[in-house]
Formats: sequence, structure tokens, C-alpha cells
Amino acid sequence: MEELHIFYQEKDRYKDVIKHYWLSRLLAERFSIPAAELAPLFEETRIALPLSGAYAVCLLKIDNYKEFQQRFSAKDKETIRFALINIASEIVAVKYANEGIDMKEDHVLLIVGVPETDAGWLDGLAAYLAEAQDHFSRFFKVTFTASISAKTETLGGLHALYTQAMDQSMYRLQLGHGSVITQERLRGRADNKKTTYSKELETWLVETIKSGNVSAMKDVLASLFEEIAALNYHNALISILRLADAAIEALEKAKVTPAPSLQKVSIGRHVLEKETMAEIERIVWGGLRDSFNKETAEDPDALNYFVVDAVTEYVHRNYQDPGLSLSSIASMMKISTRSLSKIYKDATQLSIADLINGVRLTKAAELLIQEDLSVYEVVQKVGITNETYFFSLFKKKYKMTPKEYALQRKANQIN
Repeated sequence: MEELHIFYQEKDRYKDVIKHYWLSRLLAERFSIPAAELAPLFEETRIALPLSGAYAVCLLKIDNYKEFQQRFSAKDKETIRFALINIASEIVAVKYANEGIDMKEDHVLLIVGVPETDAGWLDGLAAYLAEAQDHFSRFFKVTFTASISAKTETLGGLHALYTQAMDQSMYRLQLGHGSVITQERLRGRADNKKTTYSKELETWLVETIKSGNVSAMKDVLASLFEEIAALNYHNALISILRLADAAIEALEKAKVTPAPSLQKVSIGRHVLEKETMAEIERIVWGGLRDSFNKETAEDPDALNYFVVDAVTEYVHRNYQDPGLSLSSIASMMKISTRSLSKIYKDATQLSIADLINGVRLTKAAELLIQEDLSVYEVVQKVGITNETYFFSLFKKKYKMTPKEYALQRKANQIN
């Protein structure tokens, strides 16, 4: 009996793999299978989508994804994504047949069947996903943003809808975590012809910085971010970076040392790694406030945090430079090698040399499996000049040679 139970378990697992394969195929750009062949395929793979009617794609994007990656183990992350699909799918299935797909990164998908006669499908689907957001966040203390595409009359149109849902999900920047994003909700922003915020508001901000009027800075910053929120996504992102640069330049002209969070070397990373404008506004406002608060600006713990952050970012950007070293970074940051080494080691338990080697080895491992390059070419691309030294470092970290690593990973991808 036990062997029979194992047999059926393996059979079900195989069916799930095949089902996931065909659901993924539905999203392929050139999916085209005659309707007569789909019926037995859907029945065999237990795909619950209707064979006729309309379809939509719902993209469910995990919020605070960087924190999610750090907080949970690989197994827990897989379990949570599985639960996200199940919770959303069950709630939506009250009215709409659907199938879920784990895309393995920061999002999962639902492919939803939409009855042709259902004129209010978009509002109905948005309400069901809002209910799923509530259930999911209460159980797992994790939130997600939902992006609902338009609908298509054919399965062949699902690829374009997936792309649309992905593009829409970027507007989480303006709409915030836990939002439900639809084409209708974005119409004003996506069609907005303005490219940036008003020059008058930027001038006002510069004047408040010159005068040191911290209270007024907060008000004008709120007005600036309100204007930015109304732009399309790409213009909003560019405007935020422009605003941060303008604030830093105004501080420097006013002979005020920018707080650690507003240093030119790290502000881009702080802005780009945040998922919402509310978070970015807090960073910029906090930086301006702290720039005029000597007690905070001179807090060694706060300063050390941003020194560590700046070093890490600089290494990730410049690992290809063969001259990258503790001394070159210390020279760039106008700090002694001894002080920089101690600050970084105390905060991370890593030496800067270990950081540089670790980043280079990670990039080398990616190149070995992603591009058709020789080991020598990979070594050159990651800034290491001694091939023997590279082999020694690589084998110490990965317990195999670069060639063995590339072969093993490529074989795993095939399987």
C-alpha cells in the first residue's frame, strides 16, 4: 500500500509539472494551438480555464521584496508564494475560473476567464483581489500589489496582457504597497504629457534650503512629490532623481554638509531600491532635516551606516576595475584606509578585500552560465588580472573549478 501511495504522489507531482509547463506556454509570445486540441489537453492537465470567452492576467507582486528575500528561507519563500496563489485563486474562483502560476521571482500570476456578458468584471475582480490582499497579509504579515490587465478574446493574446500587467505594476511607485492597479486607474498618469514637476517649486525648495527654513522645506517637498505622483512612471522616476540632485546641490551652495542619506555617492541607490514614493519622500525629507541638525548629522553610527552602504554600492558598480582596492576606495571617499577598513569590518564582519572578491566571484559565476565566454574572458571581465589567483578563489568558494561549475549549472538548467 505504501508503494502505491508513493506512486500516486509521484504521478500527481508529474501532472503538476506538466500543468505548469502548459500554463507557462499560454503566456508565450507565439502560442497557437487549435481549439480542438486544447480541450483534451486542458482535461488531461486539469487546467480549469474556459476554452472560449475572454481572458485577463492578474499579476500579484510581493511588496518589500528585498526584505522578503532576507527575512525568509528559500523553502519559506516558496511556501508563501504557493499560499499567495492558493488564497487569491480560491477567492477569485467564487466567480471567475482561473489558474495560478509561480513566476519564481517577485510575482505570481493568475490567468482568469472572463465571461463575455460580464460588463463589471474589472471592478469585480479588483474587489476579489482586495479581499485576497486582506487575507494574505493577516496570515503571513506580507503584502502584495495587484495589477489587472485588459482582456483578450483569445489565449494567444495572453503574452501581451502579461507584458501590460508588468508595465502597470511599476506604478506601485506612485500608488503604494497593497494597491490594485488597473488601466482605468492609470489613465490620467499614463497620458500625462508633463515630463517633470514645475520649476517654480524647485526654486522655492532651493530658497528654503538657503534660508534654513526646515518647516517650509517639508511643505514644499510635499507639493513636489504630489506633482511627481501625477506623472507617468518613467518621468516620475527621472524627476525624483533630479529633485534629489537639486536638493544636494542647494545644500552644498548653502555651505551645509549633506546628511549621510543625501550623499551623492549613495542617494541614487537609496532612491532606486525603494518601491514607493512615500518611502523616497521620507528619505529626502529626513536627509534635509538631518543636514540642518548637527546632532544627528554628526552621529557616528548614522555616518558609519552610510559609509558602509556607499562602499558596498561603489564595489558593485566598479568591480570590473582591476585597480579597485581598499586604498583606491579610501582615496575616493577622502578617508584613511585604516579608518575605512575598521568601519566596514566592524559593521559587516567582512574586510573590503573580501567584499571585492565576493562580488567579483558572484559576477564571474553568473557570466559562466549566462554567456558563451572562456574562463580567461570571464576573469578579464570581473577585474582580476591573475588567472591562477582567480581559480584559487573560485574553488575555495564553490568547491569546484569554474569549468565544472559552468557544466553543472547548465546541466541543471536542462533538467
